[in-house]
Amino acid sequence: MTVSDDYDFYALSANNIRNLFAHFFDLNNPQVFSAIAKLTGLHDEQEIEKLAIKVWADLWIHRNELLNGTRPGVFIYRVVLQHVFLYLEKQGKTDRIGKLRAILFIDPAHYGSFPAPVERAQRSPYPVK
Repeated sequence: MTVSDDYDFYALSANNIRNLFAHFFDLNNPQVFSAIAKLTGLHDEQEIEKLAIKVWADLWIHRNELLNGTRPGVFIYRVVLQHVFLYLEKQGKTDRIGKLRAILFIDPAHYGSFPAPVERAQRSPYPVK
């Protein structure tokens, strides 16, 4: 099964929905895991896995939007960002939040209580290390 714009998600049985989501998970979990590791700077696989589980739980809750959406990759990216920024906020990693704000393509301001990102014109063209 594949996800497409004309796929009738609502006509699927509960079992088919689980199978479709499981397939979607198998295809995308390595990227979710990698994104969490890179964005948080975590090296502990158990901590990364805890965040990944939270991301996938949210994606399951919002599976109707995800599987019927025209851009599921963007939806996943937004959910990953939400969890990454909440994690970084709870850990007090404001320096990491600031670095990410300077380079992210999606405005993370609505993913946490940290200040709005700097306008793109004010950003440095050089990567922040």
